Amino acid sequence: MITPLREKEAAAWAGEFAQYVAALKRYFQIGDRRLPPLTFVVFEKANDFDRYRPLGADGKPQAVGAFFLRHGSWSIAGAGGSALPREMRRDIFHEAVHWFLGAAATPNPVWLEEGLAEVFSTFELVNGQAEWGKEIPSHAALLRAQGLMPMEKLLFTGREELFGRDLTHTGIVYAQSWAFAHYLIFGRHDIPPQALFVYAELSAKPIGPDEAFRQAFGKSYGAIGQELARYVAGGAYLVRRMPAADFEVPQMSAAKPIEVEDALARLAFSSRRLEQAETHARAAVVAAADDPRGHEILGLIAMRRNDIKPALQAFAQAAKFGSQDPQIYFEIALAEQNAAAGAGDDEPSMSPESARRVADLYQKAISLHPGYKTAYQNLSGVIGLAEPWGAKDRELLESGSKRWPSDAMITVGLAVLSHRSGDLAAAKAQLDRALSSDSFGDSRARSFARRLAEDWEQQEVIDGMNALIADQKYAQALTLSETWLKRGVSVSLRTQLLGMQASLRETLAYGQIDEALRNKRWSEARRLITEMLAGDTSAVLKDEVRRALSDLDRQGLGLEAAQK
Repeated sequence: MITPLREKEAAAWAGEFAQYVAALKRYFQIGDRRLPPLTFVVFEKANDFDRYRPLGADGKPQAVGAFFLRHGSWSIAGAGGSALPREMRRDIFHEAVHWFLGAAATPNPVWLEEGLAEVFSTFELVNGQAEWGKEIPSHAALLRAQGLMPMEKLLFTGREELFGRDLTHTGIVYAQSWAFAHYLIFGRHDIPPQALFVYAELSAKPIGPDEAFRQAFGKSYGAIGQELARYVAGGAYLVRRMPAADFEVPQMSAAKPIEVEDALARLAFSSRRLEQAETHARAAVVAAADDPRGHEILGLIAMRRNDIKPALQAFAQAAKFGSQDPQIYFEIALAEQNAAAGAGDDEPSMSPESARRVADLYQKAISLHPGYKTAYQNLSGVIGLAEPWGAKDRELLESGSKRWPSDAMITVGLAVLSHRSGDLAAAKAQLDRALSSDSFGDSRARSFARRLAEDWEQQEVIDGMNALIADQKYAQALTLSETWLKRGVSVSLRTQLLGMQASLRETLAYGQIDEALRNKRWSEARRLITEMLAGDTSAVLKDEVRRALSDLDRQGLGLEAAQK
């Protein structure tokens, strides 16, 4: 917390939020998982906040008394004064739930996270007790006026549906999510107390949403919907009161210039005030040149402006000085991966050493932020080229697969490692599962997986053909190639198989000639040679059989049949 407030006011403000976090920890029990860094900037007066109020799409400052923004690897909140209106407090505490739940092992369904955020947004300290769960009148009124949507529709609502044109629908989603979470936490029912958390865990497993709901709540959608409708109609919303949690008393000290400039830079950046953010970021670098934070925000500003080269230079400086922001390592890795892919080429072409360096950068980002989904996906795209590779790579992708079991690209990464370890059956099964999924982030990822499937099929077929050829089983190799061609293969493999077929037919034909000569079937040998010379045979082989034919002519062998 960065603030010019007097120490007593600052301690009260920070203490309440610390109590809030302690209450969340006590309720959600996330263990020792790392929360993303959060900075509060609390100004003394509302007027002091004017230069940092967020700019709207029209470029004008928005009339807000505070705001809270999450950037994945860090979050920032700003407030114009220590005394906030109730609605603004609710907004801050709502967003803080999202920040807090970002440390969870798996992402939550939309209704669950928004419902919990709304329930806990009413947090207050009253006479030494923490309380939350108060009725949100606007939600209750909307549900009474509009009615509830079917439970399965609520549970299947995606985040992309929340901010469309139908604001009434969005309002009902938030209101009903709040009411359902409130009912499960405070209502009188026979649903197990941990049903919310059980449902969250089951939702991340490949058992399907219907089965996850049935196992967690023990009832059908319709039955739960009827119970919730009665709860909303009853209008009685209980409030949870508990003794204030134990927490570490905030330590107050004079802020260092780097801390002030960094906080203000991030606040201005989040408000879309890039020039102001850059001024503070450069001041942060001047205040502490070897501190990564000023370089981090300079890089983010440059990225926002689409100035890629200075952004990467700033990120490199931040990494050099030990940045703990996972995005820094992710962006450096992504830039190198994109450079290797080349213009318009989806498949990276880089040396094993470069691929290893990029993979290590993605792994660094993941170690700092285990919920960095895109880092797992991008790691999956380069791990097939990296040298050396090993158990750590597999462990990391397996942990990502546990978080997102249906993510196709992470499954592709595991398939690549199975293939590299020689477990071809497992690799094929994993790749087939990924290709049957619709969870690829974009068409390039699906194309990458399809190319892998084609490459592995080609390798399997060619390896099988070469094994037969090495054992001089030419006829079997020819039959195998015909079988694959009838089954249908990629254009590349088809071209390669047709070329191998031509060579095999030549080899078989030459073998027949050799056998006829060895067994002194001169007429048959002469006929086979004549057919080969008339056919589309390689020049080298034609020269070989011409010499054999000359020997036959010189000795007058097989001429009778030829004359006939």
